[in-house]
Amino acid sequence: MDVVLASVDSAIDFLTGNFDYCKEIRSFLHGYLAFVGVRKAHEATGADLGWFHTFFVCLISAYGGAILTPMWLGRPSSIIATDMTLLISIVAYGIVFLSPLDIGYKLGQFFPVKLILTIGSSLFKTLGMIGFCTIAFDVLKMNPAATEYYPIPIFGPIIWASILGNMGAFFMKGFHGHLKDGMPYPFQTGT
Repeated sequence: MDVVLASVDSAIDFLTGNFDYCKEIRSFLHGYLAFVGVRKAHEATGADLGWFHTFFVCLISAYGGAILTPMWLGRPSSIIATDMTLLISIVAYGIVFLSPLDIGYKLGQFFPVKLILTIGSSLFKTLGMIGFCTIAFDVLKMNPAATEYYPIPIFGPIIWASILGNMGAFFMKGFHGHLKDGMPYPFQTGT
């Protein structure tokens, strides 16, 4: 019974991001997965971009929402405030684009590795959305008009956070380009 309880506690700690180096691990896994996706998209289109252009496309596609959202809400972005995300991005870029024999890129497409990357990326996005909802709630809570009918805003922070969680895609594709085919998957999942 103790093994089951310990396993449940470990799962809860993982899903709530309550473990050592959680921010760094989930940020790396999310960045690695996004950088593999950008490289795959570039290869499919035949685009031959320089390293600087490619690096910043990767950076915005991976962390655009986390970079732009807090600034749009008048808060400092923790991704910009610390150097860790930039260091993680450089490492992920090196693994995906510069590793010998493309081993890092191929490894990122191998199903078991991709599954781990997807789980880490989902954790990054989910905990990020919780953070965005908290920021939006705090901003709306200070607005007397927002609490005129009901003291706790519920839908506004969720919708606001969903929109802001798509900032990277809006930045890369434009507003109409991101929404032209209907509701994108990140809106449907709230991440």
